[in-house]
Amino acid sequence: MSEKDQTDKELIIVVIEHVLSRMGNGEFDQVVGKLLEKYGCNMTDCDEHPEYLKAALGEIFPNDANFILKSITKELAKASKSERISRFLDGISQ
Repeated sequence: MSEKDQTDKELIIVVIEHVLSRMGNGEFDQVVGKLLEKYGCNMTDCDEHPEYLKAALGEIFPNDANFILKSITKELAKASKSERISRFLDGISQ
């Protein structure tokens, strides 16, 4: 993985954590737990499998999942225009 790809991957995780932390303490950990339980993966895998994140958010926060995804999209769109970020954003918007 290139340095740019690694940076984008880390940016995705930081933005997700930031958005979830605005909701309160423990939400990020809930999502990490759901990813591990349901898909056997962790947050570092979400850039390649955004559908896992989207599904986990939908299960944990059924009333807020769309708002969370829009917030993540907005933050990432401001931060980067890279191909990796674009693929991730496409994945969570489907």
